[in-house]
Amino acid sequence: MSSKRELKESIKYRTNLLMEDAFSYTLNHPGDNDKKADELIDTIADKWFELVAKVNHYPRNGKRAEVKKYFAGIKSELDESAEKFNKEIDKLYKS
Repeated sequence: MSSKRELKESIKYRTNLLMEDAFSYTLNHPGDNDKKADELIDTIADKWFELVAKVNHYPRNGKRAEVKKYFAGIKSELDESAEKFNKEIDKLYKS
């Protein structure tokens, strides 16, 4: 990522897509696993807040390499979380 702003936009975009998928499930399948879908939406929102907070509180006095490694870690955490949430949404549709 070339900037904190772009990383935050990426976090927002990906988490919003995941929340939209879970929300569309609740609209298209009323009564089926609504509670699980709502919990999943809450979990995704919590992850969004957590990742944005990590971006905002980066090590300001660290060396450039340390800061880059820190942001790379956030990016990989976003990728892993998005993959995990996608699998959970798929489980909702398959059940």
